Amino acid sequence: MNAMADIRNNDGRTILIVEDNDELRETLSEWLKSVFSDCTFLVAGSGEKAIELAEAHRPVVVIMDFRLPRMNGIEAIRHIKMISPKTQAVLLTVINGPECIDVAMAAGACAVVKKQHMHVELIPVLTKILSQEITEGEKA
Repeated sequence: MNAMADIRNNDGRTILIVEDNDELRETLSEWLKSVFSDCTFLVAGSGEKAIELAEAHRPVVVIMDFRLPRMNGIEAIRHIKMISPKTQAVLLTVINGPECIDVAMAAGACAVVKKQHMHVELIPVLTKILSQEITEGEKA
């Protein structure tokens, strides 16, 4: 079995973090690695790179920033869900309002977490996804 197959068949424990802010992406990655030490983490700074990684690795979950250069997080989620339908998407945003949640859910996100609350809300959402308690379209 080659290395690519090993990563793709990681018992559904690969998490892809997509954030264009380098410092936030690194901080988020280190924090989540300390909580979910049994997971493999991938990182991307753009929607385009996220799509490339999702196609190659089929992560169980992608944590997607809403505002990204060129392609926004909603568009990236749509593309990822087309190539990897079982991947669960969590949108991170600073935007308040039900319209953001509605658009994210329509694109295929299973949860929307406000960045200003992610220190409290993100771990429970990821725990639900990783334990397969959350289903696509269910609001977390």
